Amino acid sequence: MPVLGLGVFQSPPEETTAAAETAIVNGYRLFDTAASYDNEREVGAAIRASGIDRAEIFVTTKLWISDYGYDEALVGFEACLRRLGLDYADFFLLHQPVPTDLDRTVAVYTAMEKVLAAGRARAIGVSNFSEQHLEQLMRRTEVVPAANQVELHPFFTQQPLRAFHARHGIATEGWSPLGGIHRYRPADPDAVLNALEHPTITAIADKYGARRRRRGCCAGTSSTRTGSPRTSTSSASS
Repeated sequence: MPVLGLGVFQSPPEETTAAAETAIVNGYRLFDTAASYDNEREVGAAIRASGIDRAEIFVTTKLWISDYGYDEALVGFEACLRRLGLDYADFFLLHQPVPTDLDRTVAVYTAMEKVLAAGRARAIGVSNFSEQHLEQLMRRTEVVPAANQVELHPFFTQQPLRAFHARHGIATEGWSPLGGIHRYRPADPDAVLNALEHPTITAIADKYGARRRRRGCCAGTSSTRTGSPRTSTSSASS
């Protein structure tokens, strides 16, 4: 899995293909989408138009809770591949836990284990799971999630969860590592919302002569596995 990739959460479908194409030109090889983002088709179109060997591109997509359940998950997975226009997914995730219905969560993950065994997904994992959610899932399934994709950035470092991951061999993947939910749903509108403008980040960037965007990403990935900054603009992915 590449260390950094392009996430397309909240990226309008009409802007996603161009953003992904520009990202590919600028060296991105990991693309993170989801059934609920409504832009899997556009990500797939950009990959096909690039002419780059499929084996060089790493595609993550996620199953939404409306498809949780064993049979529902198998149908939902095929729908993801059909929208992407791909034969397999590199990484297939449960988008979020459903704590009120653990049986359905276990059933969908069991279906994902079948998809993994068949080679239709190269790896499986979860997103937005806490330590408790992971413990409950792992007690009733066979394959340890390859990664847990969670909010992770300089304002929210998730150290206890990352320690749990390390103990169990689960990679930590950060979504929106440039500030996450803090940027677009702030608890304190008067706070510095953009991690790239925070005095600590700017001071470190100036000290080492690094671009702020790069330094912000490094703050989220230096002791984890990977991160997916999100954008829908071609300039932000260059």
